[in-house]
Amino acid sequence: MRNNLFTPLQAGSIALPNRIVMAPMTRSRADMAGVPGSLVPTYYAQRSGAGLIISEGTYPSAMGKGYLGTPGLHADAQVAGWKTVTDAVHARGGQIVAQIMHAGRIADPSMLPDGATPVAPSAVRPKGQSYTLAGMKDHVTPRALVSLIGGKGLAYVHVALFGGPFDYHSSLRPLVQGAYFAGGGLTQQAAAALVVSGQADAAVFGAAFIANPDLPARFRTGAALAKPDQATYYAGGDKGYTDYPALAA
Repeated sequence: MRNNLFTPLQAGSIALPNRIVMAPMTRSRADMAGVPGSLVPTYYAQRSGAGLIISEGTYPSAMGKGYLGTPGLHADAQVAGWKTVTDAVHARGGQIVAQIMHAGRIADPSMLPDGATPVAPSAVRPKGQSYTLAGMKDHVTPRALVSLIGGKGLAYVHVALFGGPFDYHSSLRPLVQGAYFAGGGLTQQAAAALVVSGQADAAVFGAAFIANPDLPARFRTGAALAKPDQATYYAGGDKGYTDYPALAA
């Protein structure tokens, strides 16, 4: 029998019970210290029916932060916060890995240690602005990373060499290898066609998982999908985050 969205998949060291993957999506629910907020475990646990959850972008070095409300993974309090998330997901039979993110030249000095200048592959000032506690600020010219490799940069070198996502508890050990995940505005029918044809091993869904915490169950039963409220994507609080209802039992 051909594979479909509901057949298991071995991806690296992870055995996915289905091929419906939750995409990494910034939701801005971490505190100023980069610690996941109290609602974050609930949010991810609600979506534990996914074959695999890939977390929101998470910076493993203080120099990687670029946006308000995003979580880190370099301080003890951040690791402890993520542990509550992984425990909540595992308690409901789900699996979650970390998406490592570096904001590069888009970061504003106000978000970096001691007001440091952001780093990037080259010292080219980007167009646009950053949203900061003081309002919108023009981007600054970054420092060229080529002269700074080593130390804090090693975490990102590891990412570049070995790929991701990564386990939260094993020094960024790569987990998902040898599997191709496809995504980007897929419908259930389009995702199923990719998997059945062998063009992808699993399908990745973003906004659909925001508004439908039980997305795999809805796909399996043919239930209607709720639409996400884009105004609440980064608003903070539970509205548009943990208050989307699941199907009735």
